[in-house]
Amino acid sequence: MLLINHLEENSGLLYYTFEPLNRFQELVQSFSTRKGGISLSPYDTLNLGLHVKDEKDAVIENRQRFINSLGYSLEDAVALEQVHGNKVVVVNKSHKGKGMFDYEGFLASADGMVTNEPGILLTTYYADCVPLYFFDPQTKSIGIAHAGWKGTMLKIGANVVSELQQNFGANPEDCIAVIGPSIGPCCYEVDDKVLQPMENAYSNSSFIIRQEERTFLDLWEANKISLQESGLKDINIYISKLCTHCSQEQFFSHRRDKGHTGRMAAVIGLSR
Repeated sequence: MLLINHLEENSGLLYYTFEPLNRFQELVQSFSTRKGGISLSPYDTLNLGLHVKDEKDAVIENRQRFINSLGYSLEDAVALEQVHGNKVVVVNKSHKGKGMFDYEGFLASADGMVTNEPGILLTTYYADCVPLYFFDPQTKSIGIAHAGWKGTMLKIGANVVSELQQNFGANPEDCIAVIGPSIGPCCYEVDDKVLQPMENAYSNSSFIIRQEERTFLDLWEANKISLQESGLKDINIYISKLCTHCSQEQFFSHRRDKGHTGRMAAVIGLSR
């Protein structure tokens, strides 16, 4: 199996970058862990989510540490109100800073972003849902998406690809996608409330794993299928295979921690 996860440490923070994207000097990209912040339990320590019941000042400090470790400031980044849908917005320099200092200042109610402007960090937030990273080396355009089971069912990844095409002229065959850390098929047991909509949305149900009377979903595989249908080449789709539910030491997990937990951040940007 190709290992694409690269664990880095900077100023006491631990975060991942992904080897298929690391080879492009014009990219900034990462996925945070829970290590290196100041939040107290159950948000210990690097909680980056403003919408959980953590102290706001602690979250802002955590965000500053994380974004600063990438060589940027919070004024360079942008965040959404994530609503488990499939809406994707186009980001430009006028949006910088939105949603980074207070939750009410979010850019839009959406779950995906695209841009081709350097110096903007697109950020989305996670505690089991799937981060999707996109880069087209030909048009120098990027995208990111937050894909829980609902976003996966609604094929938000395909919508990001469509927006890259429509706005920047990207060819899906040139696009590179990384499916980042999230709850894995090892831990994501579902009932019919989730299973039926997913089965209805996909003709290829290879992502459904049945074990006696239990059913698990492989959201990584489902998103891969959606991206393949969007025209991405198999060799350009990479899966992190890091399960947030399995690794309590490194990651927050909404399911494992019964909702009382923090958030990691996925970040992608074009270097200024």
